[in-house]
Amino acid sequence: MNNEIILKIIDDLNHKMRCCLNGDWTPTQCWHYAYGVERTIRTIVNSEDFDVALRLLHSFMRVMEHLMKHE
Repeated sequence: MNNEIILKIIDDLNHKMRCCLNGDWTPTQCWHYAYGVERTIRTIVNSEDFDVALRLLHSFMRVMEHLMKHE
């Protein structure tokens, strides 16, 4: 996978993560974010870029932990 594309994906997901953590989104929107992260990680792992996948997984887990605390 092209590094430029990966960086754009990470940027977009990080922006969405901040929206979720700041309470700018509803729980449903955060769920859609989580689904998008899962699909993105799966795609990146399939292209064998494991460092990127691990960073995304770490971000994803932080968001999920935050959401669980406020549920």
